[in-house]
Amino acid sequence: MTQTIINTEPVLDNEGYLVDMTTWTKETALEIARLDELALTNEHWLIINYLRNFYQQFPTIKTPTMRVLIKELIPLLGTEKANSIYFHQLFSKGLVQACRIAGLPKSTRCNKNVF
Repeated sequence: MTQTIINTEPVLDNEGYLVDMTTWTKETALEIARLDELALTNEHWLIINYLRNFYQQFPTIKTPTMRVLIKELIPLLGTEKANSIYFHQLFSKGLVQACRIAGLPKSTRCNKNVF
């Protein structure tokens, strides 16, 4: 009988992005968030899922601008929470961190930040 050992640690590059984005799972997101010392809440997941859906619809753009993201979050979070201040309370390292946790490739708009 053979046993398959599943590696639960995501394989990340030197900037903290998944080497193979097709390996992303919710468990992967939780592990990347844990490495960032971040506990994911329902609001985090709403944003993560929005970013993943955006990427699927617009793979050449990769990530929305912060302005577009905030506008699109209004129906999900409401007008009181759909703003950049609240977003940075959730993801202290900004859109870069949210995209990393969502398993998306690095956007050309992102600064080079090593996590």
